[in-house]
Amino acid sequence: MNKEDLIKLKTAFIILGVGLLVFLLIMVSLFPKLKQIPQTTNDIKTQQQTLDDDNRKLQDMQNAEKQVEANADNTFKAFFNPGESGLDAEAALGLEFSELLASMRQNRIKTRSINYEYNPSDDNFVKNLPNKYQSCRVTMEMVAHYSDFENFLRELYKHPHFLEISKIEIAPYTKNKRILLINLQIKIYAQKDSSSAAGVGPTAAGAPAVSGSPLAPAAAPASPAAAGPSAPGSSHSGSVPMQPTNVESNR
Repeated sequence: MNKEDLIKLKTAFIILGVGLLVFLLIMVSLFPKLKQIPQTTNDIKTQQQTLDDDNRKLQDMQNAEKQVEANADNTFKAFFNPGESGLDAEAALGLEFSELLASMRQNRIKTRSINYEYNPSDDNFVKNLPNKYQSCRVTMEMVAHYSDFENFLRELYKHPHFLEISKIEIAPYTKNKRILLINLQIKIYAQKDSSSAAGVGPTAAGAPAVSGSPLAPAAAPASPAAAGPSAPGSSHSGSVPMQPTNVESNR
């Protein structure tokens, strides 16, 4: 091998060495970034999952909002129409009161006492529209199991006519925590004539729904202070004493 061939071979080795060195330098500089590829891929997957979860939550919120709007539309209820004009409050509200007692019996709710007041003077419907509406405030002391009272409240919420749940007080019976001692106050209404059949609800009444026990469904709002002349309606009150209830029942 002559001198010229040695020079060419030496030059080739130098070029190969430089190329290899450049390749190694490039690989060294890229290696940290190559190591980050799996982590970056995992981050992308995690962010995609988070985005999918957020989209599902957004859809659930939109569906819940639509359900609330649908339920709000269903809260507008008409006043009970006894079908006759000129009835006093006791006669006009007799059927509504009977349905209330029937629901209590059906749900095995025991009553210790029932107090009632017809056309209470502080009721805004009676005070501002005495020629259109009759009212009865019913205050009851009751004993019931949790599930029975819950079902009773659900039936009140589904009641076809407008009523107001004014107060709910609940305490567990000391000897049996599954039994509740309940003070419930509601107001039921009736029209005096068929011309006052307009529905009423939280929006129409211009007031928020009554908040109460976690047992309670969305209650009817307080009566609106309707525009019109104030005039006192006829009113009287009374009570129905009940036999003492044996609350130590077993289930």
